[in-house]
Amino acid sequence: KKMECQNITSLSCDLTAETPSVYDVYYKAKVMVNGSCHGITTSFNPLRNTVFGPPVLSIRTTASSLHVNITVPKGPNGKSIPNIINSTKNAVLEYTLKITRPQWAAQVSKMIITNFMLE
Repeated sequence: KKMECQNITSLSCDLTAETPSVYDVYYKAKVMVNGSCHGITTSFNPLRNTVFGPPVLSIRTTASSLHVNITVPKGPNGKSIPNIINSTKNAVLEYTLKITRPQWAAQVSKMIITNFMLE
């Protein structure tokens, strides 16, 4: 039981620290009023049900190459999202870089690291 989530009037409570990112574990919470259960939340799986914001891209070019660096937003408690995902079994964070213009340079590259170098 998280004390900060007991006897509250708001409609939400941050349970990030109480719900570690385990691949195959689902969580539910009971809604209690004066000691009586008034409902149970729907199932929640942190890895499947969390939506991340967009990454920040930085680009550097040379005469013959394109360097793209991807910075993903931080996860709960300032943790690195790639570290959270890669620390769970059967989960990988994959990046896809799709170049559409100019047509002669069109290609798709997939990587599990945050740096692309295309020549």
